[in-house]
Amino acid sequence: MSVKKNEGSHFKINKMVSTIILGTSFSTILLFGLIFYMYYDQKAGYILALRDSFSITASFFGGIATLVAAFIASQLFNDWKVEQIYLKKIKLINHVIDTSYNLINSLLDVSVNIVLVKNCSKLISDGQIDNHVNLELLENKRHETFELKTNYSFKANTLYSNLTRLSKELNDPRFILLKENIKDKQNNIESKFINYYSEPNLLELYKTCIEIIKEIKELKLYLENDVIQFLDRNCHPD
Repeated sequence: MSVKKNEGSHFKINKMVSTIILGTSFSTILLFGLIFYMYYDQKAGYILALRDSFSITASFFGGIATLVAAFIASQLFNDWKVEQIYLKKIKLINHVIDTSYNLINSLLDVSVNIVLVKNCSKLISDGQIDNHVNLELLENKRHETFELKTNYSFKANTLYSNLTRLSKELNDPRFILLKENIKDKQNNIESKFINYYSEPNLLELYKTCIEIIKEIKELKLYLENDVIQFLDRNCHPD
């Protein structure tokens, strides 16, 4: 997801600075006129009044300029802070989306291998053993499936951690619910893999993998279609 440039915020700051400069200039002119009027004396002449007016106005202008500069700096810092918070949330969301995408691919690999193991087991039990289908291939595919499942479990733990962070950052309890749903199904897979080598229930394993893929896709779509759009509408520093 590409983050929008902060053009609206820059425009508002430029407009604010221009307004302050015009207001300050106008106020300085009025102040100079008022001071000149107060100091003007026909006997002393206007030169002395001009000198005193310029001196006093310059002193006031220096103080006003300092206050204006401090105000503009505070506004710039606040806008920068809002933008950094927004970017931090977007970065975390994108990381969860990428992790979800990787998890879906990992589970698809596990699912495909489960089907291969199931089909290979059936062919061997039917006596259809040849150079392409044999016990060695079956064992290799079983080990490969188990390794893919282990790899998925490692990535899933990263997802759970990020979902907990995301729930706190966005104050959205739905992420915890999604995490628990995915985690429950993962625990279901883990329990089924305990008997993977002795009495594997490959069909149930396959179904559980597909269920988790659906849950992760739901999470991914929720982030892409709802959460990011909500942040762009309500939290983007424009």
